Amino acid sequence: MSTYQTNPLLPVEASPGQGDSEFAPLLTEPFARAWTPPAAELAGAAAMRGRLFGRVSASRAAEAAMHTMRRRSLPREALGEVVSGQTLY
Repeated sequence: MSTYQTNPLLPVEASPGQGDSEFAPLLTEPFARAWTPPAAELAGAAAMRGRLFGRVSASRAAEAAMHTMRRRSLPREALGEVVSGQTLY
C-alpha cells in the first residue's frame, strides 16, 4: 500500500523592484529607442505585405474557376460514334 506524503510548499519570495535590477538603466532612454525598428524598415515590411496580399488575391481570383473532380464522376460528351471526351477542368 502506498503512503501519501505531503511535500511542504516552496516559499514565494517577492520579486525585486525595478531599481534593484542592474539592467533597469537599459530599459530607459536612450537605450529604449534602440529596440524599435527604424521607420523605413517598418514601411518596407508593410509594402512587402501589401504586395504579397495582392499576389495572393490575384492568384485566388485566377484559380477560382478551376476545381478538381473525380474523373469517374465527370460526365462524358459524345464527340463521335465511338469517341467520347471529358472536361477535366
